[in-house]
Amino acid sequence: MRGLFRFAQGFGLDGAVVPEIFEIVRQEASAAGASDDDRMDKVRKWMLAAVGA
Repeated sequence: MRGLFRFAQGFGLDGAVVPEIFEIVRQEASAAGASDDDRMDKVRKWMLAAVGA
């Protein structure tokens, strides 16, 4: 999770956004049976979308 916070800070995202995105992705990934790597990839993609990249 610490790595995700640093990733988000690099794009100027508010630290409160990270747990929200992580929780949404965790719920979706659990339902779909996604691996941890897939889940982290999706979290990063959501963060990039949040900053409009």
